[in-house]
Amino acid sequence: MKPPYTSKDVMKVGEFSKGKFDQWLQRGIARPSSPCRGRGHAAKWDTASVVALVLTKRLGDAGIALPKAADLAQGIIGFLTYAEAPTIDENHEVLMLAVNIRTLEWCELSIMEKKLNGDIMLVVNLADLALTTIDRLEELP
Repeated sequence: MKPPYTSKDVMKVGEFSKGKFDQWLQRGIARPSSPCRGRGHAAKWDTASVVALVLTKRLGDAGIALPKAADLAQGIIGFLTYAEAPTIDENHEVLMLAVNIRTLEWCELSIMEKKLNGDIMLVVNLADLALTTIDRLEELP
């Protein structure tokens, strides 16, 4: 299936219950690319917004407060979508990002390894997360 995706599609791909998904929408944690505008107009989701939501869920599961996790996910996906940055490792296979749990700063793992000073880091294999999410979107009827 190609974008735009419906909220029902996103719930299925992200394995969200309707209650949790609706709560995240109301709190601004779930951020569709085109929010609903009144009654009868459903929210629309592009691929980047679906990947950002799945990343938000993963960061939240790791203990980061959901509003901050959503901001981090949006920033990371925005950076990867619009920046001309080196986002693939030297093997050209895996994108690894590191999030500093204390400061909630993020950068590529290769850069973060040089900045370690005893802080706890969360490492995210974003390439795997994105590809798995995209595969699940493509499997939708």
